[in-house]
Amino acid sequence: MLVRAARSSPSPYPPEAAAESRAREVARGLIRQLALPDAVSAPIAEHAARLGVTGGHLTESVRRATGRTPGQLLREARTREAKRLLSAGDLTVRQVAGRVGYPDPAYFSRFFRRETGMTPGAFRHAHRADHHLPHAQSIAESTGSS
Repeated sequence: MLVRAARSSPSPYPPEAAAESRAREVARGLIRQLALPDAVSAPIAEHAARLGVTGGHLTESVRRATGRTPGQLLREARTREAKRLLSAGDLTVRQVAGRVGYPDPAYFSRFFRRETGMTPGAFRHAHRADHHLPHAQSIAESTGSS
């Protein structure tokens, strides 16, 4: 009975404003989830379940609030995390692919190239932390001589 009473009570906001507010809340929830490194490997359906909404409701809410789909936000988050992993660590492309939700490294490589214009290997080479050391200095450090 309380639920029925709560549903029937008038909202202080017009229906359109309340829908916009709910859509923004759902979109913020997805964006917060996608900011976590381990969350990018989960499919959209799992993110929807974590937020307590259906996949359709998630899509509608995110599109309404951001103008983009949850899939687009997930691809952007996966690309960001892949870039971070490729430039910061010694993980193989296969390991990076798995961590961002792509069990097939060949598919991940095609995805990454489509999103960034570079292969994962080329990106890694261009963005390594030690990439900017002068060549002679990096050789001297690797052989232990000065």
